[in-house]
Parts: sequence; structure tokens; C-alpha cells
Amino acid sequence: MGFGLPAAIAAQLEFPDRQVVCISGDGGFSMVMAEFLTAVKYGLPVRVFIMNNRNLAMIMQEQRVEGFPVWQTELQDCDFAGFAENCGGQGLRVDDPGELEESVREALGTDGPVLVDIETDPRRFI
Repeated sequence: MGFGLPAAIAAQLEFPDRQVVCISGDGGFSMVMAEFLTAVKYGLPVRVFIMNNRNLAMIMQEQRVEGFPVWQTELQDCDFAGFAENCGGQGLRVDDPGELEESVREALGTDGPVLVDIETDPRRFI
């Protein structure tokens, strides 16, 4: 967890002329979200897509598989798009699946760092 954004920054630094996309869950992104400031500071045009279900879904599934009760996997609801804007990047929020295609198109066409906060169903893994 938490590897996506730092890896995307490293990839963008190594290949500055290529488009770099990071796809992360909200838990993994939360662990390293301050690195979005690094992307803004250096003008790295990384595109971050967050699957936001307000849950550590992978951890929850691991707990279930091992026969443990689900414990401490709910996350604080965070406005990641607002966070991106506060950092100086662009933030987009997708609440309706019908908005996703246009938001992806907009994010991929943006010059600077952009974050797309995609609302997903937290009941998906229940």
C-alpha cells in the first residue's frame, strides 16, 4: 500500500515525455498523499485516479479470508479533489458513473498534476 503515487512520480521523472497514470485506492493514497505536493512543486503532470470507497477494502478482505472479524478498516471521508486543489494541482470528483469517461478525458488532457477522486460503492466488498 502507498506505492502508486511515489512510483508514478519516479516514472514521470525518468520519462518526462510520457504520460504517467497512477491508479490507487483511497487507503493507499492516504498513506502518501503529501507526495502530491511534490508533483505540484516540480510541475510533474502525473494523473492520479483514486478509487474512493472510504475503506481499506484489501485489508478487510484479508481479515475475512483468515477468519478474523473485520476491524478498523473504515476510513475518514476525505475530499481528495479539494486536497489536490489546495496543493495547487487540479482536482476532479466523480460521483456518478456517467461522469467518469469525461473526467478521465479531462484528466488525461491536463498539463499539470491532476487527481480524480472516484466515488465507489463501499458495500462492494460486504
